[in-house]
Amino acid sequence: MKVVLTGATGLVGGGVLTALLAAGHEVTALVRSESSAKVATDVGATAAQGDLSDVDWVRSQLADAEGAVHTASPGAGGRSAADVRACGRGSGAAPPAGWRR
Repeated sequence: MKVVLTGATGLVGGGVLTALLAAGHEVTALVRSESSAKVATDVGATAAQGDLSDVDWVRSQLADAEGAVHTASPGAGGRSAADVRACGRGSGAAPPAGWRR
């Protein structure tokens, strides 16, 4: 299954990424930085670098996916209000038509 994963290099998302890959899924990790992209690709995922606050970008990443897991969070301490808003917007991107819920 083609799965899009947010937060793939975080504490929760890293475990989810490992489990999805171990189960044989094709994972696209949505990442913010080149260093996060490298972490994701080093374990076997495809990385797509962008910004979760850009709903059109998030939707474009979901277009060919069969599922999505949203584990990105603004985290604790040191995160900006923009990070908080980005996580909310990214999770609000509607899934493509035909997805089961």
